[in-house]
Amino acid sequence: MKSMKKIITGFVMAVFACIVLLPLAAFAAEEPEIQIQTEGDAANVILTFPEAVRKNIYSLEMVLKVESNAPERTDVEFLFAEGIAKIAESRYHGEDGTLHLYLSGNEALFKEESLNLGKAAFSAEDKEGIIVTVSVESLKVVNGTKSEDFQKVSYPEAKTIELGKGGASGNEPGDGSGDNSGSGDNSGESTDPIQALREELKKTIELAKTYKEADYSPNSFANLKKAIQAAEETLNKQDATKEELEAALKDLENAIGAMEKRATGTDQRAAASVNSGDSTAALPWVTVLAVSMGVMGFGLYRRKYYNR
Repeated sequence: MKSMKKIITGFVMAVFACIVLLPLAAFAAEEPEIQIQTEGDAANVILTFPEAVRKNIYSLEMVLKVESNAPERTDVEFLFAEGIAKIAESRYHGEDGTLHLYLSGNEALFKEESLNLGKAAFSAEDKEGIIVTVSVESLKVVNGTKSEDFQKVSYPEAKTIELGKGGASGNEPGDGSGDNSGSGDNSGESTDPIQALREELKKTIELAKTYKEADYSPNSFANLKKAIQAAEETLNKQDATKEELEAALKDLENAIGAMEKRATGTDQRAAASVNSGDSTAALPWVTVLAVSMGVMGFGLYRRKYYNR
């Protein structure tokens, strides 16, 4: 009798361990990945995330580190993939060699397993001898109006490009040069960083004002109105600093990214954290193991009955 209890107890513990570990193992097999692929004088940036993660990503921020042996001669810009998001913006900070990317919309950014952000393109009047190294410095996702570091992703090795050796990157179809609602291509805009930020903030305010209250949840629309008001106050401040303009722009972008459609049955957006797996992945395993446990328990009962 005691031995049978031990068998049943051991089996139950094994089943519980399987229920806990199998979904984790399945998720671990689909680790999020960032790829940097060189192409001519450019570097394509591609994100590949498992479904449980990507379906909840509506806004993200990425910082690329750009190092050049001739920074004063190297021009840097980011060409976003066509139609990638409602807001797609890039800002290059030459003083510390960082290229900041921001994507936001009220639809999930990922339409399939991989998301091609576009490409970081490098140019110079005289390319001879210029070597550029590109790496990922950080990746953050936006939950509500807060940015959080993405924990479950490893950054790729830095890629090196010798300008002019791979041929001009050009603007081939699908290379990230297409038109979208964002402002990834800053050509033709003011070279004064303060004025450029003012123009960008003004453009984003105009975009934010196109959202209709009847289409979105009361809370998200109220947050958007507050962000618009704060952004306008900063824009109207004649002596606003670069940091103040950037903060106002980021807050407004986050508010846009956090907009939620009014709930209509199954159309309500799930409010799940992007840093956790999908618990529904465990249901098939639980069902199979529960059935198996029932069959084994019945077999043990019959064996005990006939051995009386």
